[in-house]
Amino acid sequence: AGSAPPRAGTGATTRLADQEVVPALPATGTGEAAGEDDGVLADITPPVALAAYAAAGMAGSDPFKTGNTAFRPGMGKALVPFVFVFAPSLLIMVSGFSWTEFVVAFIGCVLGITFLSAALSNYFLTRMRMWERLVCGFAAILMIAPGIVSTAIGIALVMPMISRQVAAARHRHAAA
Repeated sequence: AGSAPPRAGTGATTRLADQEVVPALPATGTGEAAGEDDGVLADITPPVALAAYAAAGMAGSDPFKTGNTAFRPGMGKALVPFVFVFAPSLLIMVSGFSWTEFVVAFIGCVLGITFLSAALSNYFLTRMRMWERLVCGFAAILMIAPGIVSTAIGIALVMPMISRQVAAARHRHAAA
């Protein structure tokens, strides 16, 4: 097992992360803290989707449809370990920490994960058109990549989509 302290998680996933992932993390410059993911994505992705299936039972809905619905906005979670490797400043406890790098990476990640979730769930303020989904997905990747230039390009790319979404949402509310 890795030298990380014991963590609460989903049993087998935590043990696998402790044995395979955590020991390799110091080589990336992030340290073992980046291994705290615990494989939570397995709780919402089919076929395991324990949390989604439990929610489906409480809601009286179809478990597989609920798992698929939870999976789409939850895909942003899959990017978190990569973000820690490419932007270790988000861990705050790395050597050479800079607040400027942290703020740029944090804003880019929040926006990127938001737009990726919108693209995957086909909804931002209203149902999205195909070109909006494609633009959102591409812009999200740019925003998640650390750096002010890539984040600014990603923001510029989504502005036409946001404008159309705001107009469509206003039109929908005016018609109601």
